[in-house]
Amino acid sequence: MGVRLTTPQQEIDAYIEKRLKRMQHAVIRILEYTGERAVIAAIENHRYKNQTGNLEASTGYIIVDNGEIIKNSFGFAEGSLKGKNAAKELAAKYTSGLVLIVVAGMKYAVYVSDKGLDVLDSAEIEAQNILPQLLNQLSV
Repeated sequence: MGVRLTTPQQEIDAYIEKRLKRMQHAVIRILEYTGERAVIAAIENHRYKNQTGNLEASTGYIIVDNGEIIKNSFGFAEGSLKGKNAAKELAAKYTSGLVLIVVAGMKYAVYVSDKGLDVLDSAEIEAQNILPQLLNQLSV
């Protein structure tokens, strides 16, 4: 007396596909939340003098799904557009999977950071702290 499959394979496949989509949507929401928290941390904790507002405005995030940008936090100010362009440039390197990219897009961001001033340090720490915790809370 063996085990027989009574559920049609199509139903099994549809169920698995539905669960995978639900899980992917949950991961995207977690990445959005992490991106928002990281950007807030970067803006609230920076120690540079915000003369023009461009460096702060260029700080934001994008989420990439298999090479396609599905979410971004950038507005339309000059700094925001530079941040968005910098993030798009990085996104081109990630053609598979889900990716969260947090940037400060002004060219001088590296210079400011090299001077020991927090540009994205707080953002990185925030993301590294909360992302694993949130992903571990997902139920499969």
